[in-house]
Amino acid sequence: MLFSLQIDPSISTDFATAFFRFGHSLVPQNLKRLSRKFKDQGGVQLSNAFFNGKILRDIERGSVLSIINGALNQRLQAVDSHFSKSVHLELFQNSTFALDLIALNIQRGRDHGLPSYLDYRKFFGLSDVKSFEDLKAISRPEDVEVFKTVYSSVEEIEPFVGMLAENHLPGALVGETLANALGLQFHNLRYGDRFYFENAEKPQAFTNAQIDAIGHVLFSRVICNNIQILRIQPWVFRMKTDASLDRRLISIRPPLGLTWNSVAIDNRRVSCDDFDKIPMLDLTPWTENADILG
Repeated sequence: MLFSLQIDPSISTDFATAFFRFGHSLVPQNLKRLSRKFKDQGGVQLSNAFFNGKILRDIERGSVLSIINGALNQRLQAVDSHFSKSVHLELFQNSTFALDLIALNIQRGRDHGLPSYLDYRKFFGLSDVKSFEDLKAISRPEDVEVFKTVYSSVEEIEPFVGMLAENHLPGALVGETLANALGLQFHNLRYGDRFYFENAEKPQAFTNAQIDAIGHVLFSRVICNNIQILRIQPWVFRMKTDASLDRRLISIRPPLGLTWNSVAIDNRRVSCDDFDKIPMLDLTPWTENADILG
C-alpha cells in the first residue's frame, strides 16, 4: 500500500455535487420492515419517514431493528433516470410544500459551475459524442429521445443527467463515465490519505497482522454486535442466497481499470453466533508485551 504526497485526497466538487449523488436513483419508494424472524411488519413510505423519529421508536413494529432487517432484505432500485416519487416530488413534504431532489441536483451543478457531461467524458478519455445519435450508442435510447426535447445540443447535457442515462458496464451498477469518476475519487482517498488504514506510512500505521485482522471483519459482524438480530447473511450488501443455491458469484471491479476478480460466496443466512461464517475481530495482533509496558 503506497501513500503518496502527490495525490490530493480531498473530495472534489464534481464528486460531491454530481457524481456521488447517483445514489438518489437507488432509493426505494417504500422501506421494508421485518421482525427478527423475518415477518412483515408493514412498510413505511419514504415521504412519511422524513424527520419522523416515531418510526424508529415504534416498538410494536420492531423499532430500529425492523428497519435494519428490512434494509438487509430489500433490493436496490436500478441506477438509471427513474426516481422514487418520495425524492422526486415529495421530498420533505408537508401539507403545503415539497421539494424535488432531482431538480435540486441539477441546479446545484449549475450553481457550482460544473462542466458539461461531455467535458467529463473527454477528461476520462472516453469515446467522443458529437450528436444525439452518437449518444444512443452509450445510453438508453428512450432517455436520448427525452434529452432532445430538453436540450438544444448534446453539449448542454448536465453531468448528473448524462451519467444516469448511460448503459451499465458489464457486471456493474453504473456506466463508464460514473465508474471513472467514482474510481478516481476513491483511488485518491486510498492513496492520498495518510491515515487510511492500509497505509504503511509510519508512525501511525497498523502492522500487516493488524491490517489482516481488520480485513477479515464483515459488516454483518458490526450489525450483529450492535443490534439484537438473530440471523443474517454474511455479505449484507448482497441479497441472501436460497438454501438450494449454495454459492453465488460476486464480481469485484477495482478502480481505474485494474483487473476483475470474482469471488464465490455462500450468502445464506446464518446465526450471529456462527463465528466461522461471521468472524469476530481478532485482537491478538494488538497484544503488547507486558514487560515493555512495565
